[in-house]
Amino acid sequence: MAGGVTAVSAPAFYPYLNAGQLQGLIGGMKGAAEYETILETSGTASRGMDAQSIAHGLIIFFILFANFFYLLGKRRKK
Repeated sequence: MAGGVTAVSAPAFYPYLNAGQLQGLIGGMKGAAEYETILETSGTASRGMDAQSIAHGLIIFFILFANFFYLLGKRRKK
């Protein structure tokens, strides 16, 4: 038996994988995209990872952008 679960719940299934009760585990969209790579196909998980990577990049950019202006404003007050 193998499992395909969301990334949040994947850590709860690792004991079953380590005990041999599961033969395989696909954890989240990243795991599904890796499985598609092994099968040499491009499906929804691979496309979803592209969108997820862009979203994570934007989040990092906005965090850095906000911190830059926060530190700039803090410096001006002195």
